[in-house]
Amino acid sequence: TAMSFPQLFVIKAGYYLLRKDRKVAEVLQQKCALFAKEMRLAQGNILFSPIQAVKITGNTAVDQAAITLIKAGFDVRPIKSPSVPKGGERLRICIHAFNTDKEIIDLTRLLQTIL
Repeated sequence: TAMSFPQLFVIKAGYYLLRKDRKVAEVLQQKCALFAKEMRLAQGNILFSPIQAVKITGNTAVDQAAITLIKAGFDVRPIKSPSVPKGGERLRICIHAFNTDKEIIDLTRLLQTIL
């Protein structure tokens, strides 16, 4: 199955915008670095990536963590078994250039209370 024309158009537009204005990419890298710096206190190696996986073992535990974060205003997704192997459950967190530093710090502090 091939991508639809609208999907291809959005990807092409994204590349165009990134070439036109590198500031967005630089801001996103700074946000990722802030998340990584704050989370290293709580969880070993954190990838320097806009998409983060925070391991919380067990479907019930990861659901409860997601609910806590969602109630606090954060848009996170629980990734549960059988989508991942049992014991590999995690929260999927996407960092965006428009996130404020305060939002990222608040998120990491709340995550640290959950972990």
